[in-house]
Amino acid sequence: MLVSRVQLILGIAEITLDRQGLDLADRGGFDARWVEGEGMSLEVYQALVKTYLNTLYQGKHRKDAPKVTLNLASHQLIDDIIGWSKLNYSGFQNG
Repeated sequence: MLVSRVQLILGIAEITLDRQGLDLADRGGFDARWVEGEGMSLEVYQALVKTYLNTLYQGKHRKDAPKVTLNLASHQLIDDIIGWSKLNYSGFQNG
């Protein structure tokens, strides 16, 4: 499980990542909520996500994830988080 505060376009979100794999069927696998304070950029968060997902893949397959698969899975997750932020904004204001 990976818990991070991330700066999204609409504010700061605390994201708890608990994915089971890198396949499209594993889409989602995160909880998020709006918080106040500071957060890392999406670029920094995506690098953390790649490390997290690669570790998950290594645990199942005993080798590094293919780079294309890792990139697609991390971009997919970032897109899902951005989508979550747009659907759950409801006028939330940070600080």
